[in-house]
Amino acid sequence: KTRFSARIAVALAVVSLLPLVAIAGEKENRAELEKLAGTWQITGLESNGNAAPPQALEKFKKVDVVIKGDAMTFMEGGKAVQELKIAVVADQSPKTIDITATRGGKTEVALGIFVLEEKKMKLSTDDRGKQRPKEFSSKGEGISLLTFERK
Repeated sequence: KTRFSARIAVALAVVSLLPLVAIAGEKENRAELEKLAGTWQITGLESNGNAAPPQALEKFKKVDVVIKGDAMTFMEGGKAVQELKIAVVADQSPKTIDITATRGGKTEVALGIFVLEEKKMKLSTDDRGKQRPKEFSSKGEGISLLTFERK
């Protein structure tokens, strides 16, 4: 009976602490989003193991990527051309990011990882939303690797 009571006490203690752990994690995630906030320029793009052709990369370099809160907005000529929602988990290594796009009533989620180094960011995603990449590479079907520089 004592053993059973001790297990219940431990289980109740763990359950009562879960909200505190979740709050701490949310604070870390919000802080990470704040670090990402600002205007970025795409400086490198690879997909399915292949670098983007130079003309395509030049076109992407003219697009500003603005991160504010949980929004990632692609701006071209001062106009928003696409808005995505992002969610990060900061206590993972590498840090994870989910990028959600809604087009024509259909929602798609790309699963990714990212690293922020000073004024540079590297982002690798599975654009199909099937499996989060484990490394910063574009090798594999539906896998993209983007590099950004803060403007």
